Amino acid sequence: MVTPESIHELLSAASARLDAAMSQVSELALAPIGANLHRIARATRAIEDVQREIYRLRPDLLPATALEDLALDGPLDEAARARVDALQPAQLELIDRTLLAGCDRQFRKVAFVVGRAICELAPQLPGIPDVFYAMRVAHLVELGQLEAIGDLRSMRRSEVRR
Repeated sequence: MVTPESIHELLSAASARLDAAMSQVSELALAPIGANLHRIARATRAIEDVQREIYRLRPDLLPATALEDLALDGPLDEAARARVDALQPAQLELIDRTLLAGCDRQFRKVAFVVGRAICELAPQLPGIPDVFYAMRVAHLVELGQLEAIGDLRSMRRSEVRR
């Protein structure tokens, strides 16, 4: 029997798979990377739109605290860690400059800032996972170069600005 709960469960699972796909598209540098990330982001937004309709109908399905129930960005796997560990200081500076250049006075989703940086840097730095770029954003926040709201452990649930 179809219920709001059953639809919600399916959509939540689909959203989690899209998040994983976005990470893998970034890691593989699947060209055209920007267009592919944008397509996945549109699908994710569509799922969130349907979930909002379910929450209007059944507010009891809304998580008590959305940040607790949402998937956080995962850790780097062994292969990704090896690629990241091989980065030179100049490459890290380039990543940080690119991330900062993607920010202004308006809060923007970390996922958006990360996606733009990956699109720009993928030809020079292929295979660097989006999770690492998000870690660099958190580092820039720690240094006081960016201001953040939300939970930086989740790119989709945090925003940054200069």
